[in-house]
Amino acid sequence: MKIAIVLPSGPIRDGAEREAFEAGVGWLVARGHEVALPPPLPICERTPWLAAADAVRARALAEATRAGADLVWMGRGGSGAARTLAALAHDALAPSTLFGFSDGTTLVAHWQARGWPCWSAPPIVQIARMGDRSQARLEAALGGSAIEPFDQLDPIVVGACEGQLAGGNLAVLASLVGTPMMPRLAGRILVLEEVGEAAYRIDRMLHQLLYAGALDGVAGVVIGALVGGVHDHVAHAVADFARGLGVPCAAGLPVGHGSDNAPLPFGSGWVARLEVGADTARLVVTQEARG
Repeated sequence: MKIAIVLPSGPIRDGAEREAFEAGVGWLVARGHEVALPPPLPICERTPWLAAADAVRARALAEATRAGADLVWMGRGGSGAARTLAALAHDALAPSTLFGFSDGTTLVAHWQARGWPCWSAPPIVQIARMGDRSQARLEAALGGSAIEPFDQLDPIVVGACEGQLAGGNLAVLASLVGTPMMPRLAGRILVLEEVGEAAYRIDRMLHQLLYAGALDGVAGVVIGALVGGVHDHVAHAVADFARGLGVPCAAGLPVGHGSDNAPLPFGSGWVARLEVGADTARLVVTQEARG
């Protein structure tokens, strides 16, 4: 597989992050993939959290989608993907498959809206830090294998539903409210994960989505890792909110910024079924039958 790595958000910094990036690239090369590294990007001293100026990042992303790669994959998250998307010229992107995560929630939503293949999947810097189970799921996804069901999830609201998966990082999703980049969530199963946020901030972002009407018609909710903060308070805040929505909801999905981050297809051609019982829950993701 030909893989083009892109940096639409933050830069790869020297030190531990550079080592993690190189380890991720090595993991892919060892499995026979052809990897195209991102071009050197000039970091602006006034915005060092960005890999380069908006127009530069946008041009690099557009060129990657037009270079004939089988997959366009984010090197890391951070901040800036929405600015990259806003800086793109009309129709600058070519139809392509995207692996994005965290700040890439914005790009995944854009790909999903255009009907292009897209996955919530670990960035390159996270691959080597993941556990064996998540790496095995990633390898299976790259090989086109069926997705292993996610069993023994934690039930919050009993029920069952079907739909495409959508969502991603809670803070990024909340930041898109009121913009053209906000994804359509009605009829979809919302996946949420977060890192480094206190319970009250998570509660605030969830209610921002609710009060804006962004959650109207959501079929169900699956919660991934909520890393940081006081875990019990965070878990309670999310569980209480989910009960208020009244749709099937489960927690414990191995998706997030920790050692577990299973790839999930958000694009068309895939359907998920969430089944939540009193004692356990499961998420099954399958390819839609083609008529």
